[in-house]
Amino acid sequence: MKKMVLQANKPVLFSILHERISVNVGIDLFKESLKGKKTLFIELEPIDVTQALGGKMHSLQSVAAYQKLVVEAGKAGLKVVALDNRKDIEEYSRMAKDIENTSHSDKKFKQKLERMCYLEYNKRETKWLKKLKPHGAEAIVVMHPGHASEIAKRLRIPKQNIIGSLLKKPGRRKLAEKEAARIRVRETAVRRKNAKKKGKPTGFARKALVRRRTGK
Repeated sequence: MKKMVLQANKPVLFSILHERISVNVGIDLFKESLKGKKTLFIELEPIDVTQALGGKMHSLQSVAAYQKLVVEAGKAGLKVVALDNRKDIEEYSRMAKDIENTSHSDKKFKQKLERMCYLEYNKRETKWLKKLKPHGAEAIVVMHPGHASEIAKRLRIPKQNIIGSLLKKPGRRKLAEKEAARIRVRETAVRRKNAKKKGKPTGFARKALVRRRTGK
């Protein structure tokens, strides 16, 4: 079977579940994929990466499974970069716990669920994209298939640069987008309020001013 040529200006996406079985099955393919790579980006926190490289594995199996990949990347001489950070994970964990203690009949339940999905997907992935955009095929990226599908779409990563399957979660992403829309509305309101304080035109007044200046 002819090996597909990687697109050099896009990173290699290694999509795999946070499970010991999945990692054990895919470990040889992962090792093969490390050849010629300089950097591994992985869906873990910095402390998880540091501890794995130091020989200490997490008690939570979903984390330890990914740490096994960190160890292999370290052996291969790659620089390992954590995609997540403690602050975002703690915020998501607090919201998840809050939802567990909220009745489904509570009027705030749906909005809390939308907030949790936003934290799980939109907020984290936006930060990941900033880290990944400057990199090409010298980098390999490990994440859950549910995130990999969106990252592949946003970065326009071609099929030949993707290892593993992608998993779409339209329901949860739809919930996340509702929270994102609320945030955009609030941010727009704040910008307009600040602009008014500074005496700057906003909304239709600003568009009219632009038309006068440009003639469009």
